[in-house]
Amino acid sequence: MSQSAVLLVNLGSPNSPATGDVRTYLREFLMDGRVLDAPYPVRFGVVHFMILPFRPKKSAEAYEKIWTAEGSPLVVTSDKVRARLQERLDMPVELAMRYQNPSIGHALEKLHVAGVKKLLLIPMFPHYAMSSFETAVERVTSLLKKIAPEISLSVMAPYYEHPDYIKALVASAADYLKQPYDHLLFSFHGIPERHLRKSDPTSCHCLATQECCAGISPVHDTCYRAQCLKTVRAFAQSAGLPDDKFSIAFQSRLGRDPWLKPYTDHVLENLARTGTKKLLVICPAFVADCLETLEEIGIRGRQSFRDAGGEELTLIPCLNEHPLWIVALEKMVREWWAPGRAATPSAASEISGFASSRQSQATENERQHGERLMSFTKTILLGAIAGFTIYLGLPIGRIEKISDRVRTFLTMTSVGILIFLLFDIFSHIKEPIEGTLKQTLEGKAGVSEFVLFLIILVIGFGVGLLGLLAFELRFTRASRESGQSLSPAAGRDDRDRTWSA
Repeated sequence: MSQSAVLLVNLGSPNSPATGDVRTYLREFLMDGRVLDAPYPVRFGVVHFMILPFRPKKSAEAYEKIWTAEGSPLVVTSDKVRARLQERLDMPVELAMRYQNPSIGHALEKLHVAGVKKLLLIPMFPHYAMSSFETAVERVTSLLKKIAPEISLSVMAPYYEHPDYIKALVASAADYLKQPYDHLLFSFHGIPERHLRKSDPTSCHCLATQECCAGISPVHDTCYRAQCLKTVRAFAQSAGLPDDKFSIAFQSRLGRDPWLKPYTDHVLENLARTGTKKLLVICPAFVADCLETLEEIGIRGRQSFRDAGGEELTLIPCLNEHPLWIVALEKMVREWWAPGRAATPSAASEISGFASSRQSQATENERQHGERLMSFTKTILLGAIAGFTIYLGLPIGRIEKISDRVRTFLTMTSVGILIFLLFDIFSHIKEPIEGTLKQTLEGKAGVSEFVLFLIILVIGFGVGLLGLLAFELRFTRASRESGQSLSPAAGRDDRDRTWSA
């Protein structure tokens, strides 16, 4: 058994198109800080209170449209790619998904049991993005330290313009390009603009100018947009496409913050309205067909194109199991493990180091956010439990007589608890608010995130104060029903037993 191995990692899919499984998948996916890169309290609130109660059903219906008898198209196709690559290599080849199954942990366990000492990770993402390539690398890295720290890990660099990847991509589209068509649209998965800025190691290059992606720059090693443009240029040159025959767009945006433009759904409608009748769409960011290609483009995109006046939208399949794609993966692996390969720092190691540095900071931020959230939650629960206990434990309406001193004590105690809770809650949320505001002003967090964060905090205040308010309302109603008063004259005359507002 070879001591070297290969691990292919793709994004993931629900275990089934059932709403419950889709909800589980979306929870894991969206709670990743590299996908929804908001402070933990915001991310938790947005995911659990604004997305999961509504989106799973709609997403489940979309998955149902593309699901096959074998299962998820993404998982099934990826496993077939793994099997074909395994046939061409003399070392173990495992497949894992960043989210759900087959899990990264399970794959690493199998490799550990097999006695693997050196592991080559190939993220199935040709382009670098913190929400795909980077999160896959960091998840494998963190789990490997726990499961098999003795295994040496190497990471294949993004292969967005690797000659064999481009060759396979052009070959997969060749038959479609031979047919009459008006326009070819390259549709890449979109990312928020702030992700691009966060992945900029200089913090001052990406999106600083309109020509930031032109030329050659070390920043492009982690620039998703620049890499997408290079893929398109390499494809067009290899396929001999005229400049006016193709364009680029970005799909799958989520939320209201600005994402990379132009947006695919807008471009599809504009092309149809300006006379394009036969449109080809290719999605180079995906190496296997999935929900984003089959349903978003192949079903919804096709319908919107037709509704806007277009006649035919043809989706060019992803690389999937194309023979040249398998050959490309094989050559990448063999070149990596070639005897005598220079042990110099590669783009992959530099990217991994950059990602690891950001991961350390992100992990520390997550830890701090988690501690604040737990303390914040305990404070709220304390207030709610305290108020609710008083509400249930002191049925004042049943007490015929109660001294003014007891009433005053209870009132002052409730006010004291309220003041304590306000100061305590403020001490927990002061730093998160300042941090989110700072990120907003620096352009690293959307304004909508900051607003949502404040909304969630207001809701938290409401929960904590609700118990105390319930006690006060109960106290008021009970006093009115019993005719008791907080005034010194209470009890002197039944006619004076009224509540002094």
